[in-house]
Amino acid sequence: MNRNLSSICTPGTPIKWLLAREMRRNPTAAEAKLWAHLRGHRMLGLKFRRQHVIEGFIADFYCHALKLVIEVDGEVHDTQEEYDRDRQRFFERSGLSVLRVTNADVLARPNYVLAKIEIRCHQAMASIEKSEAAPIVPQGDEKRVDYPKALPPDRHNGI
Repeated sequence: MNRNLSSICTPGTPIKWLLAREMRRNPTAAEAKLWAHLRGHRMLGLKFRRQHVIEGFIADFYCHALKLVIEVDGEVHDTQEEYDRDRQRFFERSGLSVLRVTNADVLARPNYVLAKIEIRCHQAMASIEKSEAAPIVPQGDEKRVDYPKALPPDRHNGI
């Protein structure tokens, strides 16, 4: 199946799901090599999906826990640069992070690519931990209130 068919499919159609399934069944050499390292929670215990449909766009690899998309750019991406830019902008506006790697790097320098992915995963995990630990910020025009971690001993009211 021709990979350029994705540009004629409308978002949300069953055609995208069928195309993604076909792409999973017939991965490029670079995608197959990278998938061998990402599948089965092999990368930091994280679950990655391959050829995952997100709002009508197909991401090469996707980790929902980190909201991370990994794109493996090969020859097909040379002919669909505008589509790739639009897709990346959509992913980023949707709060997803996008990491692009090349087929050549995956095939020739897999350890470099895996290190790059691992670094991005650690950055995303740190960002999530930081946002979960941040104090609640009131909505509207109210000023941010930083609450003390513990009350002074004289304000415990005997508790």
